[in-house]
Amino acid sequence: MNAAKSDRVRRVLMCWLALSTLFAWLPFVRSIFDGPSYSWGGDYWGIQFSGSGLGGDFYILPLAVAYALTMLWLGWRGGRQPFHWLMLGWMIPGLIRSAYESITAPEQFRFRGDSLGIDLSLAWFAPALQLSLVALAIYWVVSDCGRRDRSGLAPLTRANQWMLALAVGLLPIQYLLLKTGGMQSPTDIAGVLLTMAQWVLVNVALAWGAGRAAGNVTIAAARR
Repeated sequence: MNAAKSDRVRRVLMCWLALSTLFAWLPFVRSIFDGPSYSWGGDYWGIQFSGSGLGGDFYILPLAVAYALTMLWLGWRGGRQPFHWLMLGWMIPGLIRSAYESITAPEQFRFRGDSLGIDLSLAWFAPALQLSLVALAIYWVVSDCGRRDRSGLAPLTRANQWMLALAVGLLPIQYLLLKTGGMQSPTDIAGVLLTMAQWVLVNVALAWGAGRAAGNVTIAAARR
């Protein structure tokens, strides 16, 4: 796989990772800002994880967010190691979990968003989508590990830093919106949508200018 095709495939995979990691970021922020009024839960290979506010299994959420941010930073800034294994470590268990849920409890395998009134069945659709993406990820990993023209990890520029600072600056607004409104209230919905937009901004900030910066790193290394 040539460099241009490899980068296109990586960006497709990064878009999926950005979407799937949102489901770690959203309950993490809501658990902190909403407090005990917000409850989350999930079934993972038959093991139930749940929490309200900072109680229960909350500790899982900051660990998942830290993992996600590390993976997204490495992936958007050039896809250097250990991104390959972090990506597979995120995607493959997700595929196994989806397949398990679809087989054992298809009627309960649903995506629910109480604030936005969302209730969608994920049985069969989610495993099929994730299987195709995992296959693409494995293909990319095998091809990329064999490349000799890999660029370096692109450093964060001032533009990246300003966008990340803007994302952090949204936190007080999110706190006011999520803390003052009841479940499914206009302020609660606005807080949820703002948190989702914040995660998009984080990903845009990490991706911005990465191709050009990585190319400069490669040229500088070649000159040395």
